[in-house]
Amino acid sequence: MAKKSFTHSDPVLSPGAAPARVSKPKVSRNQNAKTAAPAAGVGEMTPGVAEMSADREQIAHLAYSYWEARGREGGSPEQDWLRAEQELRGKRTASAIA
Repeated sequence: MAKKSFTHSDPVLSPGAAPARVSKPKVSRNQNAKTAAPAAGVGEMTPGVAEMSADREQIAHLAYSYWEARGREGGSPEQDWLRAEQELRGKRTASAIA
């Protein structure tokens, strides 16, 4: 009769056994985790991203003002957003031309 071969072994736990320890990632002697430099781009905003963030805030503020002007009733948030985008882009292109 052929013997069964196992590719892995299941741990055998006795009642009251302590859970297995999880090892921490190793840090080399030359690289202390507290003094290591962050990866490139971490925590930094590129100019395009910063502009988009400011643009989104302006659009959101203007769209909210449209909703308030309607008495905070009805309308479509999507339509307010699109209207605010168009108005702000129109102002930007007009100032760029002048």
